[in-house]
Amino acid sequence: MEAVPQEQRRKRNSVNMGFGTIAAVAGGAVGAVALAPVALGAVGFTSAGIAAGSYAASMMSAAAVANGGGVAAGGMVAVLQSAGAAGLSGAATAAVGSVGAAAGAGLKWLGGLIFKDKEDDEDDEDKKKCRNGNSPYPRLPELSSHFA
Repeated sequence: MEAVPQEQRRKRNSVNMGFGTIAAVAGGAVGAVALAPVALGAVGFTSAGIAAGSYAASMMSAAAVANGGGVAAGGMVAVLQSAGAAGLSGAATAAVGSVGAAAGAGLKWLGGLIFKDKEDDEDDEDKKKCRNGNSPYPRLPELSSHFA
């Protein structure tokens, strides 16, 4: 593999990083909004009501016991049942999309820590050489002697 100048690698990596981050954030947001109704249905919040014997039914039972026999309006169970029955409202869609976008960005960041490419390793080696005084670049003269 032929050596690529460091400045050219830096520019290319910043372009790739920008596109990858945008794709991860958009994918996370779209995926979360698309899968929210599926997840609600899977735990028992369906369009026909709360499914018997489901996790949603146990949530409803616990909420009813905690509130003296009824489910509080505006509580977690009521909000989730509303979303399961009628779909997400505009505000809920924005909230779910924001959480999905944050999750996508977090996964992109984590992936960048785990999977470094070969050129990143070359950059690390160049940094080590410079710190040890073995820089491939010529040393600049000390400027402090000119101002004494």
